[in-house]
Amino acid sequence: NVYAANTDYSTGISLTGDIPTLIIAGSSAGNGRYRAYSLSNPEAPEFTNGTGSGYMHDASSIIITDSRKDTQCVSSGPYCEILLDFNENMIEIWDITDPGSPVQLSQTTYSGAEYIHSGWWSEDKQFLFVHDELDEYYGGLPTTLRTFSMDDLTNPTLVGTWEGSTNAIDH
Repeated sequence: NVYAANTDYSTGISLTGDIPTLIIAGSSAGNGRYRAYSLSNPEAPEFTNGTGSGYMHDASSIIITDSRKDTQCVSSGPYCEILLDFNENMIEIWDITDPGSPVQLSQTTYSGAEYIHSGWWSEDKQFLFVHDELDEYYGGLPTTLRTFSMDDLTNPTLVGTWEGSTNAIDH
């Protein structure tokens, strides 16, 4: 997967005025850990870092401007850029405000995790909705969406689930 962090997808413009970061997920380079590239020259992206603890299947990011940027993020400034690494067994949260020196803020999993596939933030940036691609298949569950509170980026908390009426795999 290819993901552009710090980007407004409706305009293609940086959310902060800084250079967006291109994230490659699941590449054969680096054993599938995420790889970050600067887009300062979009015609020739420059490798800045490759990290993570496992195969990154999908990614999401968000700009934090509330008090969490001052108390939970590593970089100080007007915002903190967070990368979510959905890597099969867990959700890793990274402070990538400085893409060349990412800092892991947390690793989170849950009981019955089969293949943590993807997720996205709530509009108010307080919750994360997570899809497990294989819990329905292996666990016989109805379609299940998990909701995590992101009040503490260093310790996300499972606060609820939504179950659909079928056993369709949420992808």
